Amino acid sequence: MKRFINSPPKLLYHKNDQREIKMLFFPMERTWHKGQKVSENKDGSVYLSSETNQLSQTASWILSFAGGAKALNPPELIAQVHEAARRVLEN
Repeated sequence: MKRFINSPPKLLYHKNDQREIKMLFFPMERTWHKGQKVSENKDGSVYLSSETNQLSQTASWILSFAGGAKALNPPELIAQVHEAARRVLEN
């Protein structure tokens, strides 16, 4: 069980699968992850960088902001957000 660390509630993952994610929020008023790096932009948006291995959950989380957040990196996260949004529009 030692290989499963830093897991959010109800989610277990392997540390070796960690990926850096980068997002843009319009605006952001809270801390979501203890390791996040945040910087505020002149337009009031907030740049957030953190690490996760849960790209599909992160894509769902970004979509939950209904246009108030944008995936910037990695390309796989951007593709997952676009694909999920496309599926929503098809239904």
